[in-house]
Amino acid sequence: MDKPTLQLGSKGDAVFEWQKICGAGIDGDFGQFTEKATKAWQTAHGLPPDGVVAASTWEKAAAHTATDPAPPPDGLYPFIQAANYTKGRIKKITGIVIHTMENTEKPGSARGVALWFAGTQAPKASAHYCVDSVDVIQCVRDSDTAWHAPGANANGIGIEHAGRAAQSDADWQDEFSQKMLVKSAKLVAHLCKVHGIPAVRLSPAELAAGGSGIFGHKDCTDAFKTKGGHVDPGPHFPWTQYIDMVKGHLNES
Repeated sequence: MDKPTLQLGSKGDAVFEWQKICGAGIDGDFGQFTEKATKAWQTAHGLPPDGVVAASTWEKAAAHTATDPAPPPDGLYPFIQAANYTKGRIKKITGIVIHTMENTEKPGSARGVALWFAGTQAPKASAHYCVDSVDVIQCVRDSDTAWHAPGANANGIGIEHAGRAAQSDADWQDEFSQKMLVKSAKLVAHLCKVHGIPAVRLSPAELAAGGSGIFGHKDCTDAFKTKGGHVDPGPHFPWTQYIDMVKGHLNES
């Protein structure tokens, strides 16, 4: 059966399928973000960037998927492949997105969420890394697109942290969180170095203007007016301390 032509305003399963390919937010609704991601994907694959998914775009996507073998994991951390992600990138990596898992802080959280992303009941979401006080688990290669923050998926690396957005200042200073933040900051310092990302926190306005740096899921919500209203990592996340920790690890290298 031929694929339907998709464009701004289209809805349904075919849109969901296309969003998985182009790296847009996965909601089955062909809105402005999907149109922008479509144009970027078309440009990256030598097609006229008209934002319309017609036969030529579907054919190019099928050929690209068939001839693009999965590369090996990046290798620095244990790897558990998430079920839902988009192979490849349509934009240069310029941002690191900080998330909370919205679960209880405990050792094993990183592996548990990674296995959830990989399992038969996996959500229509994923992140590149999961971190707790003991482990860092990679779930999606840096070179692939995880589904973690619409508006920043195409050019962002998503990092999930054990805990909740509702945590207080004191909660972020407990032993578990401090050990986790040390591990996370070391990971982010490595990512900043590899991808040329400055160790600075971006405001929503700076993010919307195309800045490069580190920011929370809440900043994506505010910058791009995305659905879902995500507020992680929460108002009490210790940003100043965290950015200083990242810079400290960068200075060690």
